[in-house]
Amino acid sequence: MKQHWIKARIGGLCACATVALAIGFFVSVVAKPPTWILVLVAGLTFACLALLDANATKSAKMLKPEGRRVQFYLALFPLLIYGVWIFFMDTFGYFNWGATLFHLTAGLGVPGVAGNYFVHGFWTILAVGALLYALAVLKARGSLSRALDITLALVAVIANPMISGPVKAAAFPSPFKEVLASHYVDAKPLVLNDPGSAPRNVLHILLESTERSFFDEAQFGDVMAPLVSFDKRGFSAHNMMEAANTNHSIGGAVAALCGVPFQNDAFVEPGTLKAFQTFLPGLTCLGDVLEPKGYKMAYFSGWPIDFLGQGVFYSSHGYEAVYGADEIKLIAPGAGEIFGVDDDQVLRASYKKLEEYGRSNTPFVITVGLSGGHAPDGFAAEVCRGKTGIGDDKPNILHAMKCTNMLVADFINRAEAEGLLEDTIVVLQSDHLGHENTVSDALGGYDRRNLFVMFGAGLQPHIHHAPATTFDIYPTLLQALGYEYERGKAGVGTSLLSSNKTLVEIEGLETTNRIINDDVVLRRQIWRPLTSSEEPSG
Repeated sequence: MKQHWIKARIGGLCACATVALAIGFFVSVVAKPPTWILVLVAGLTFACLALLDANATKSAKMLKPEGRRVQFYLALFPLLIYGVWIFFMDTFGYFNWGATLFHLTAGLGVPGVAGNYFVHGFWTILAVGALLYALAVLKARGSLSRALDITLALVAVIANPMISGPVKAAAFPSPFKEVLASHYVDAKPLVLNDPGSAPRNVLHILLESTERSFFDEAQFGDVMAPLVSFDKRGFSAHNMMEAANTNHSIGGAVAALCGVPFQNDAFVEPGTLKAFQTFLPGLTCLGDVLEPKGYKMAYFSGWPIDFLGQGVFYSSHGYEAVYGADEIKLIAPGAGEIFGVDDDQVLRASYKKLEEYGRSNTPFVITVGLSGGHAPDGFAAEVCRGKTGIGDDKPNILHAMKCTNMLVADFINRAEAEGLLEDTIVVLQSDHLGHENTVSDALGGYDRRNLFVMFGAGLQPHIHHAPATTFDIYPTLLQALGYEYERGKAGVGTSLLSSNKTLVEIEGLETTNRIINDDVVLRRQIWRPLTSSEEPSG
């Protein structure tokens, strides 16, 4: 009997230690406090549980070898859902219902990518599973009382934004639900300042997670060196903040090309997302302005073209040609990537299209989405292996970013040398700030900003210091193309080439994010096709 008591006591202490370590891990993910605080939290948790378990172990029930080892408890499901939130925070750095539902609906299952994230989040999954099991053990031992069980359940519900956020929104209607829509300006009626001037072309390159922080060579080496000359020769925004719903790839593209954050209406119109017959039909984007004026437009991505609905997004808004992984493989064969094709292949295919459009003597827009800096550890093109100059001891994501930047620089330099970028505005931007990745700890020490550089076609060097967001890129590009419009506004953005203040400059980032998150009117409007009576005149 004494041997069983000792065995039971040791088992109880192991369960208490497991709970304490798991809670300490959760605190580290959510708050990232100093180590001593983590030790204190874990230690106090262990001490309290060990005391409760010691009292429970004294009972006759615990002395019976045939006693149950685990038992269901009330807090199980609330804690499981809280664990899902912890997984998102540890893997992506944020959680958003709209973005999550959209990704689940529109292409989370790209081969290899979902698996990559689960590997990256292995310790989180292990911690959640261990916590749930250890609490079931303590419940069976009588250490997890009904009162403590109920308290844990309530805390897991209240502390979980996945649950508390929607409940709060339903219980307390926001005064900001119509504000974003009130800022929206349709760009379709725009006219050229000088209708007789030659139209300018656009080469628009979205660099995955390549934020401005990476220019710090002391921390990240010469990752951004290939792009430095471009940053200095044109219009460069140094205070490009990340607003809500622009913090993933399709959100960054919608912001830059349509002038609005990506307002997913999955709760209201789920059928729209499932069918993907049209994508944001209520918006006027760059292609909707330029395609009727004779522009040829093409989009290239190394991912499957139906991933996140990107193909339908571009084809719904004026792009005559959209190329994903399957199409690019035929144009530019190569080693490929787990999700499709690498950045070298994407750029080689894009260059062929640039040559084609250059010979056609018609204005064009080529948009290129690159993936080198994708979390959790980047994807370096095979052609760059051993050529980045980054130390072998450095995270792969730095090799991958340097590789992509080298390829982009070669692409632009070659195109300029061959005369393919005359009268062309080149745009380089990060699609969003980096998600949780292998250099997140280093990035956490920076006042993080997105990259936005625009040069060519007569644009003069200028550093823009005022606060802006990626949805200000759209009206800025329109103005650079020579279009005039009231107060420099298009979408909900403001041209950075004008003297007008942006939304984030007026409201600040916190209020801007609340305006975006609490929006009801615009998110319904942009997913609903315009009727003929609603089409803007001009």
